[in-house]
Amino acid sequence: MATSMKTSTKSENIPVSCEIEGSVVTGFEKIAKDDIQDKFDCPVETHRGHVTMTIPICESPNALDLQCVDNLYVIIYQQENMGFTGNKEEDLKTIRAIVPLLNWQLGLEVWSKFIEFLHPVAFEPQKLEVPENLESASAIGPEDRDKTDTATTDCQAQNDNEETDTENHYDPSLPKFRASCNRTGSNHSFQSPDVSVQFGGAIQDYFGWNVDLKNHDIEVIVNIIDDTVRATIALTKSSLHRRDITNFGQTTLRATIAYNMLRMCAIQPGEVVCDPMCGTGAIPIQAAKNWSEAVHMCGDIQPAAVAKCQNNVNDVNSKRQLEGQTNIKVCITRWDVTNLPLKDNCVDVFITDLPFGKRSGSKFDNRKLYPDTLKELARVCKQGTGRICLLTHDRRTIQRAMHSVSGLWKRGRFLWTNIGGLTAGVFMLHRLTQSNKQPTST
Repeated sequence: MATSMKTSTKSENIPVSCEIEGSVVTGFEKIAKDDIQDKFDCPVETHRGHVTMTIPICESPNALDLQCVDNLYVIIYQQENMGFTGNKEEDLKTIRAIVPLLNWQLGLEVWSKFIEFLHPVAFEPQKLEVPENLESASAIGPEDRDKTDTATTDCQAQNDNEETDTENHYDPSLPKFRASCNRTGSNHSFQSPDVSVQFGGAIQDYFGWNVDLKNHDIEVIVNIIDDTVRATIALTKSSLHRRDITNFGQTTLRATIAYNMLRMCAIQPGEVVCDPMCGTGAIPIQAAKNWSEAVHMCGDIQPAAVAKCQNNVNDVNSKRQLEGQTNIKVCITRWDVTNLPLKDNCVDVFITDLPFGKRSGSKFDNRKLYPDTLKELARVCKQGTGRICLLTHDRRTIQRAMHSVSGLWKRGRFLWTNIGGLTAGVFMLHRLTQSNKQPTST
């Protein structure tokens, strides 16, 4: 293992811009693209489950302010048509061989703006001999991330002797790292853990960085989609959707999903925005943070949910006060969504996460809850301009409910998304100007 690294002085060769990748909940990619373009005025491309943006390196930390993405990465390598042969050993050697080709200078320059590390991290390694035998390199053990043959693995020594050697050569001036692999495709000769073993081992052989399974400073990810390989360095150590919620419930909605749903509503200054089934408050908190010129209210029938929502709002305001920002303002009330204590035609936007009938409620209960909710929201929502945005997994019940109140609501934008492994729909409905009288069934 290397005991020292050269410090490069070629900073003038660093590009002025970088390509940042942001992970997005599937289905919201187009909404995230529009949000990023509004904030950065930069080229943005959408892909399934993520977006990529090209921005100046000096502005890259501003990407942390984006509310529409979960995690951020800087792209340091991308190659189509890798030419995998179908021979496992040869294909893994091909993957190992890309390590010196990664744009470490760009990646580490951007990484240093996001992650604090006490010592400078050089992008030029000490020259080391790369083992010919693949099995002699340091390995990375598997750690499944999802059920679609995507595995994430942590760097670890291959045997007890190597583990002892790693500990003996730990250098606190060098960063700790882990390597991960996300793979999609069925025609590969290797599995995701195989890639991670060799990719992580090659990085360790190349740089001599310290290995740490959990408390790493740098995470390098290789993404393989069929015959395309893309390598990135993680810029966030945990998902950004956790930044505003401290009191979680059984079905707390991701803040990033809440934000993207709010974007769909096109909220205007002065409008009244309401989450009538707020749970722990993900939606109203995002609404009040990002649309401060609107009026925000929310409620829930469960006392525990109302209390957690209030605690989350208080925690957000405490953090904002420390940062010198003004408090967010949300009116929180306990109520029954089918009998709201609100006058007719007073709310511009309703937005809520309906009970899926899985962890919360039941599909049997939803058969009555959904249509009753739509009728009550029609009473309170402003005719002609009012709209609601609903998220639910119970597609059959919501379709029947919308049909039963077709004289009150006009269907608008719709998209499918993935919520914790469940396929869910996001439905936009627009309030008609007709009477709230229930239409006659035919």
